[in-house]
Amino acid sequence: MRRLLVCGVLLGLSACSAQQCDPSQAGFLSGIGCEASGSFATRNQNQQSELAQQNAAALQSRAQAQNEGARASQALLTRDQARRRLGAFDQQTAQLRARLNAARAHGSLDQVRLSDAQAELDALQRQRAGLQGSATEEQVRELDAQRRRLTDQLSGI
Repeated sequence: MRRLLVCGVLLGLSACSAQQCDPSQAGFLSGIGCEASGSFATRNQNQQSELAQQNAAALQSRAQAQNEGARASQALLTRDQARRRLGAFDQQTAQLRARLNAARAHGSLDQVRLSDAQAELDALQRQRAGLQGSATEEQVRELDAQRRRLTDQLSGI
């Protein structure tokens, strides 16, 4: 009886896989071991190539994030430059308005020219007010060009 019990246990253990690397082909009764068949090496290579692809995708994502960060900081820099230029524009238009008021108070100049310059200055300030926080570099340049033309007109006043 004892022999029968030992034989039963040994038979049960003989069906267990000695190497637990690939259960579909590693059984004692069902097939070839995983190292002999090459399935372990193939699976290992597949996992390594998948890991390499994931690492490459992560590096690419990191590079894209850095590029986006650089673009965002460039946009902030451009926005800050536009704000500074608009601040300077505001100061210069205030000086122009002061010159117009001084010329009007002096009373020695042509009232038509003064009215035209006043209307242009008002239009310029309305355009500036429309650009409150979203001015592009091109829009700021256009406002500057208009202000310079108005300054040139007022230089004779």
